[in-house]
Amino acid sequence: MTTDIDSSDEAVAVAAHDVQTWRDDLSEELRANPVLENFADVDALAREHVHLQKLIGRKGILPPGEDAGPEDLDRFYAELGRPEQASDYDVGGIERPEGMPWSNDVQDRMLERMHAAGLTDKQARALLEGYVEEQRTAWAEARSEQDRSLRASVDSLRAEWGRGFDEKLDLANRAFATAFGSRVDQVREMRLADGSYLGDHPDMVRAFASLGALLGEAEFVGAGSGSGAATREQARRQLADLESDAGFRAALLDRSHPDHRDVVARRSSLAAYAYADPGDPAT
Repeated sequence: MTTDIDSSDEAVAVAAHDVQTWRDDLSEELRANPVLENFADVDALAREHVHLQKLIGRKGILPPGEDAGPEDLDRFYAELGRPEQASDYDVGGIERPEGMPWSNDVQDRMLERMHAAGLTDKQARALLEGYVEEQRTAWAEARSEQDRSLRASVDSLRAEWGRGFDEKLDLANRAFATAFGSRVDQVREMRLADGSYLGDHPDMVRAFASLGALLGEAEFVGAGSGSGAATREQARRQLADLESDAGFRAALLDRSHPDHRDVVARRSSLAAYAYADPGDPAT
């Protein structure tokens, strides 16, 4: 009885061995590959191959190897969407606040670096927009600090000089103008160690006010002309009116205001005439 069962099992095993599979038609090397054991038939293998082709990349883009040359990288970047030249990046219409310092030369160099790194048009624009936004924030904070520093300086000097504030401030302004001429605005806006402007620092204003008093008003430029006032008393009244005008003071204190230079010039002209030497025949 036992012998019969063993003979039957052996016959089944031999029969199973004789059954061919789809792998039998492959070369011996492939036929024995264990990866193929997961596929029941050729259709299953074909479906997997199609699926893998989709995963490779819709455009068939393969990253270049470590030994890739410049031409290989250029082809790869072009397939990803990098424009042919840095100047072809579409970065027009990126808004920057009026008055915010900006160098187009620096922007061009940034785009060259982006192009060399293989950035697409969309990536380069996003990066530049982000940089502009960071600069916008820093610039706004700097302006806010500048205004705070200027107002603190003005309040300090006004409390110290009292009713003589306008006269002494004008002496300082004209001494600055006499000392530095056409470069006066550049010198005023030099940054000090604490971040304030040289022309706004109370110690500097005090020093130039004293210098102005020592030099004498006759040596200052622009005195007595263009004031629009017939007498010094009228000039003083006009100065008082201007000081009480909120719009005028806003333009006077804000260096970025479009009318800043005009109001400074007008105020200086009036003050130069209003506080000229009492011995002048125009009195």
